[in-house]
Amino acid sequence: MQRTWGVVVAACIGITRVAAGEGIVERIQPGPGVRVFVPSGCSFDGSVVVGKGYRSDDVQIEKASYWTTETGVVFLDSTRGAGGSDARSISNDGAVIVGRRTQTGFRFSAASGLQVYPQLLGVSSSLATRVSRGGQRVRIDSTDVWARPNVLVEPSGVQVPLTRTMDGRTLSFAVSSPNLKWHVAIINAGKFLISDLAGNDRILELPGLAVSISAVSDDGSRVGGVYLENGRRRGIFRATLAGAVERVAFPAAWSSVTSPFFSDDLTVATFGVYSRFPNYLRAYAWREGDGVHPIASFLRGAFPTPRYVYSNTGVLSGDGAVVVQGFYAPPASREEYYRLTLDAGRVCRADFDGDGIVADSDFVIFLQSMELIDAPFIDDRCDLNDDEMVEDADFGDFALAYGELVCP
Repeated sequence: MQRTWGVVVAACIGITRVAAGEGIVERIQPGPGVRVFVPSGCSFDGSVVVGKGYRSDDVQIEKASYWTTETGVVFLDSTRGAGGSDARSISNDGAVIVGRRTQTGFRFSAASGLQVYPQLLGVSSSLATRVSRGGQRVRIDSTDVWARPNVLVEPSGVQVPLTRTMDGRTLSFAVSSPNLKWHVAIINAGKFLISDLAGNDRILELPGLAVSISAVSDDGSRVGGVYLENGRRRGIFRATLAGAVERVAFPAAWSSVTSPFFSDDLTVATFGVYSRFPNYLRAYAWREGDGVHPIASFLRGAFPTPRYVYSNTGVLSGDGAVVVQGFYAPPASREEYYRLTLDAGRVCRADFDGDGIVADSDFVIFLQSMELIDAPFIDDRCDLNDDEMVEDADFGDFALAYGELVCP
């Protein structure tokens, strides 16, 4: 087993990357001998995707894998039978991959081969959830619901507990920065501890604002997440240590959203919107300067079926340019996975076909959804006021854009 993993690691180091923008939409095809591949992480630029694959001749056990355009799906653990594993995170250069093997975490590199971490004390299972961008630090988390002895593994091998005792209480650092330098723990409602675990502690206070933090910047100066009203996620927020808060509200028609993924610099976020149709989520993104729109609106008309139904499986690249996302493609219930490169230009919401102008061809696309009004498979881009219907209010917004003709 050790030899098998080591050979594949050496191949992994030589992964060829695809520059952002070479293909806005690319389906992640499982390839020969692979039944399905489920992504769970990607490199900083989104060129390498890691996750778990299932062999066509051994469909019950998941195997740690990675995918690129050139290689397709490659099993890091290529053996059949028992010993399930999955990859969770990858360093910028592709040299280090971490994840889970059976009930413990692993770190995987050409220099050291496969390193299986010892089980965390007092828990039944744990896994390596994240590797720093440079590949030096690894975060290991317990999978037990009530036991959270999470640790940070330093390059020396020393394990630093991701907990802190304060005022007789044990705080758990649930959120870490991209290079695993800064970590965030909740002290109480509206008060957070940001620490580098080396004695440099910072207190962030957001009085009167109920929030869920999901990201912290690499310098520990900013956090991002969602803010809540009456227990519901009502918008994205970013805050600085000085207490300055920027909020981006979601449309009033939305009931709630999933926890967002943020880019490393907190300028892009992706999330799913819970639909009023049972078991449906819709894929949305926010980008600084562009606001909140369906992911398809960031793709210049390239998304093959814009009304695909979002799944909970998705990641955002550290540079904020690539979304790796699962969708249920109607009418089939089969989940399909795509690597989506967000267009760098300004979003022109009514330019459905992505040709740079709002013209008759976009009107034809709009009418197709307006005839459906609120069917579950309307084109999300045509729902210009985000209320899950395409009707007169949306037509008014479209008519204004149609009259201007040229996109910004």
